[in-house]
Amino acid sequence: SGLDGPIPSSIGNLGKLELLHAQGTFLTGTLPSTVGKMLSLKDLRLAHNSLTGAIPASIGNLSKLEHLSLSSNNINGTLPDSIRGLVSLKKLILDFNAIMGQIPSSIGHLEQLTALLDLTENKLTGEVPSAVGHLSKLEELSLHSNKLSGTVTTLFNLTQLEFVDLGRNLFQGSIPSNIGALTKLEQIDLSNNRLTGTLPSQMGGLMQLVSFQAGGNFLTGSIPQSLCLLDLPLLVVDCLGTDLGTVNVQCVCCTSCCNENFCCELNKQRQILFNCYS
Repeated sequence: SGLDGPIPSSIGNLGKLELLHAQGTFLTGTLPSTVGKMLSLKDLRLAHNSLTGAIPASIGNLSKLEHLSLSSNNINGTLPDSIRGLVSLKKLILDFNAIMGQIPSSIGHLEQLTALLDLTENKLTGEVPSAVGHLSKLEELSLHSNKLSGTVTTLFNLTQLEFVDLGRNLFQGSIPSNIGALTKLEQIDLSNNRLTGTLPSQMGGLMQLVSFQAGGNFLTGSIPQSLCLLDLPLLVVDCLGTDLGTVNVQCVCCTSCCNENFCCELNKQRQILFNCYS
């Protein structure tokens, strides 16, 4: 694209521009507030640069925007409440930044968000707002590696989900039975949280599922037979004993077994994946 250095505030004069792609072009500085004047913009991709500062509140003026990618920058601050104005947005990709604070409840206004919501590897905290349950068309959700807490119940009301990654957070409580309503679900990662209770038998109805990872939690009981019958290519829970001999979950069909010390071994044939206690 030939772009590098700071984005000039004069970019706001490009009021008729519909597409701006400048990934990996050595952009620096902040995203100027004048971007909110680009009212015709439908596609904004500035990933893999060195942008800093917060996302300007004026971003909410871009009611025609369908794709927003600012991943792999150094963006900080909080998500502005004004994102409620992005009513045409289908993809929101903000992974690998330093965005902090809570996810605003105004995110629930993004009802056209279908393809992807990716907030992986940020510094988000607090509970996921119940308004996320309004994103009824969402197919992919990734909140991996933040410090989000609370329960996951609301997230499993999104029945169009095909991919879910909630790993490496502080989620607690049980895995709700309404997970069985996610009949399009193919992959789910709940690993390294604080989840408790048993796995619901309703998971046996997830006929599209190929991967379920929940190691590094505090789950108990036995894997439901209905889940074993799915014969998943990847099924990981805490079914490996610790050095004290404790086994949290009984599972004869898991592909790998882990424990709360994040040690894992292949379950079939007991081949060592890596040595937990050396």
